[in-house]
Amino acid sequence: MIRFTFVVGLIFVAGISLCASFQPQANGDTLRIGDERQVYSLDTNWKYLQDDAATVGELSATKAQWVDVTLPHTWNAFDAVDQVPGYRRSAGWYRREIVIPENAGDHRFILSFEGVNLKSWIFVNGQLAGEHIGGYVGFEVDITTFLKKGATNEILVRADNSYDIDLIPSQKADFFIYGGITRNVWLKIVPLHSITRIVIRTPKVSANAAETRCDVALTNRGSTANKSVVTAIIQDKNHKEVGRKETTVNLTKESETITLTLPATKHPMLWSPSSPSLYTMT
Repeated sequence: MIRFTFVVGLIFVAGISLCASFQPQANGDTLRIGDERQVYSLDTNWKYLQDDAATVGELSATKAQWVDVTLPHTWNAFDAVDQVPGYRRSAGWYRREIVIPENAGDHRFILSFEGVNLKSWIFVNGQLAGEHIGGYVGFEVDITTFLKKGATNEILVRADNSYDIDLIPSQKADFFIYGGITRNVWLKIVPLHSITRIVIRTPKVSANAAETRCDVALTNRGSTANKSVVTAIIQDKNHKEVGRKETTVNLTKESETITLTLPATKHPMLWSPSSPSLYTMT
């Protein structure tokens, strides 16, 4: 669901919610797999190792050397302002386990990082699943092919905030570059055919009518399939449906975007500070 407003000449996305969000509680969580998209928080039950090893094979620490942490986390929480031991610009490792049920079915499993400072490498069961450069932009890694169903899976993240003159911000920045997984982490479980991204536009808005267009990015990780995309606009104040569009799509490509033009909303409730009217698109 996406909440938005009708404003003459502008559109504001007010909030986004994803279906079936769960909060795992224990290390090695067994996930519940359903037909719809699910989103799990992975902020708890991480282990941290202060080691600048470049690869998984170079890690030599014992289990006792890993310490419990909760995300967001940085190894520069105190040393950035202390002379001893000093501001650490190096690498560190994070480890977590998840259990994928044997009957998980055909789903994609995506790790979503809101931020890892400054460079990161993601390993699943000892294999490199993805990497990212830049600590202030989120990124996602599809780990489906690296997982073992019916077993415990190990996730390792190498974060690195070392000096690198080819990266912005450089070592000349006038603020500290805190190393670590500095924002939240999520596990997204989605069907093989799924919606990846939605963009809502309101090209024409007046007190008489409002036009709504929706760009829907679709992902196909399965076989060719005919799918029905149903879009509805609901007025939040009285929960009244004011527009609906149904389109059949033949998914033959790995990814494609369709544009839907919904029926004009008659006499829309325009947003203003005194009347902050919201609409929900599903």
